[in-house]
Amino acid sequence: MNSTNTGSRVCHATSIFLVYFLEKLQQLSSMYKAGLIFITIILVSTFPFTVILNALVLIAVKMKPRVRARKSNILLALLVLLALTDFMVGAFVQTTLIAVSLTLLQPRPYCVLLAFEYPICILAFSSLFHLAFVRGERFLAMKLSFAHPTLLTDERLLVASAAAWIVSVTVNLLLLVEQTATSHALNVLAFIAKAFIAFCHVTVCRETRKLERQLVSHHVSQEVRKQFQTNKKAFK
Repeated sequence: MNSTNTGSRVCHATSIFLVYFLEKLQQLSSMYKAGLIFITIILVSTFPFTVILNALVLIAVKMKPRVRARKSNILLALLVLLALTDFMVGAFVQTTLIAVSLTLLQPRPYCVLLAFEYPICILAFSSLFHLAFVRGERFLAMKLSFAHPTLLTDERLLVASAAAWIVSVTVNLLLLVEQTATSHALNVLAFIAKAFIAFCHVTVCRETRKLERQLVSHHVSQEVRKQFQTNKKAFK
């Protein structure tokens, strides 16, 4: 009985979205297993790219002066923080979820994975928050171009990054006290972060296309268009 409860607890807390969906399918064993197999295939297929590509970003920032020269210090720091967080997500979170998915297909409990429960959630939410920071920074750079350098300083960026980690750690540790309410709070935070990312991305894309139409209608020089294309890549 204890081992069953432990397994159910790990299943719930390891990945809020993944496990919530899978628990709904437990009564349909065939669909449940098919869902597990599909998710496992996706995780196995993507985690090497997550690790390698984010490692390449970190190496490029470290070894290529041209990369550092073409990016502002604020954006560069955000990209490094996001790449480092996503590297840990790919190396630890996705691999652990693969182990969880494979173990769920077996009748035996998987109590050993309990040790990875909270680090997985912390890394996943920290990655999501850092991605929201990156999109928010691009949104401010587009909408408040002149105030952007003064609004986002290196000190404020470090505070925001620390706040993302503190919130992720604090909220996930509250799972030890109250699991149900905290899980709902995590879902709300994830929804807000995703909605903010989508809003910023859509707004930046709309503003970029608006500027493109203005450039075409005003028949600006080729040099200005080239500069705009360079800035357009930076906004993405």
